Amino acid sequence: MNKSTTKILLLFIVIVGFVYFIESNKVTPINWNETYDTTEKTPFGAYILDQELDKMFPNDSVVRFTQNLYEFLREEDYDLQKRTNLFSFMSNGYIDSFAKANLNTYISKGNTALIFQDNLDGLIDGIETTSLYYSIEDEVLDNKEISITLTNPNISTYAFKPKNLNSIYFDIPDSLRTKVEVLGYLKYKGVLYPNLIRQKIGKGQLILGLQPIVFTNYNLLDSNNHIYTQGVLSYLPNQKTYFSVSRIAGDDEYHSTSVLRFIFKNPALKWAWYFFLGTMLVFILFTAKRKQRVIPIIKPLSNTTIEFTKTVSNLYIQNKDYQDLINKHIIYTLENIRRIYWLDTTKLDERFIDSLQVKTKKNREDILKFVNYVETFRANPNYASEEMLIELNKLTEKIID
Repeated sequence: MNKSTTKILLLFIVIVGFVYFIESNKVTPINWNETYDTTEKTPFGAYILDQELDKMFPNDSVVRFTQNLYEFLREEDYDLQKRTNLFSFMSNGYIDSFAKANLNTYISKGNTALIFQDNLDGLIDGIETTSLYYSIEDEVLDNKEISITLTNPNISTYAFKPKNLNSIYFDIPDSLRTKVEVLGYLKYKGVLYPNLIRQKIGKGQLILGLQPIVFTNYNLLDSNNHIYTQGVLSYLPNQKTYFSVSRIAGDDEYHSTSVLRFIFKNPALKWAWYFFLGTMLVFILFTAKRKQRVIPIIKPLSNTTIEFTKTVSNLYIQNKDYQDLINKHIIYTLENIRRIYWLDTTKLDERFIDSLQVKTKKNREDILKFVNYVETFRANPNYASEEMLIELNKLTEKIID
């Protein structure tokens, strides 16, 4: 790692640390959104309820599920041998006719269902929900005058005022007054409006409530609102309870323990991560551009020996000095024979011919022709021609590889 790269890396670390320090010291604004998420510790999350349910229903009797009610009931993911409870609360959720049929089947087997939502129209035949906006004569609804109560004095006689109460209540016709039991009211300026009801279905019971906000963190900690929540949950028999948990980001992310999920949940780390990615991208682009070099064209080394030989031979050819060429050719050929085959070339006699034939495995007649050519040239060296040079070259190629 060179000095420039080291300096850039140190600068990057300093900047990331500075960004993290600034972001981590920022005051995170409170999230007042009604998420009902059992993993959220925000005011209107449901983290506290999720933690306390196991204490309220001991012996590991609380079973959490993340499917919607229709899937849970259709697939019968509950104990079919024993009576159980079903507890679900959310801001809004449409329960269609199919889910309603499966819910009634579940309850009729002797089970208990406790469902809290802002809108529960038609879940009990003949009973719809409405709002105080359409029932009171006041032009403007005074939310400070809204409270909720329970009808059972053995549980509580208080009027509770959780934060962000809605103004929805059940409109129960007179024909159903004897079939539906009112367990709690929405109270506005002394007038009571049913908002918590119970209906027997077969061997079981269905309990419906319209204030899911009471189960959130803020309201469980504020004042004595937890008494209302405990009172509502006391209507559930002491048996295995299936709790429909709410996850904003989905079940897959909830079970994920990846480092990136932790980073993205922390604003300071998230911005440091984005800065890291951006800086690395810029660094890679600029570094790649600076590091790139033009590939030089390297010419192959020339064979100077061949070029020298060509030059010398051209000189001899131009001078037409065939005598000298033939003489040098003979000298170099005999030198090769001495060097390669370790033969004495002083006398080119029968012994030399036989030895060369044995070592080269060449035709004896070709060797004899070469020897006769050499002896003839040596006897008359003053006469030489181009044809003689060509003939010598052919004879040499036949006896030496």
